[in-house]
Amino acid sequence: MQNITAAKSKKVVCWVIQEEDEGSCEIVFHHHRLAARRIGINAHGGCDSEVYGYDIRRAPEFDQ
Repeated sequence: MQNITAAKSKKVVCWVIQEEDEGSCEIVFHHHRLAARRIGINAHGGCDSEVYGYDIRRAPEFDQ
């Protein structure tokens, strides 16, 4: 029960995952950087192991 409560109390923040070649980007709200990267890359049709060619950065002005 404590793990569920701890996960809910983490602050959800905004991440921008951008393809370096095409310049398209994905906005992801998540409390963990690696999970946000995975979600963003998968949304672009990539797979989890494709970490090169993507730039991930915080966008604190859009935090929830």
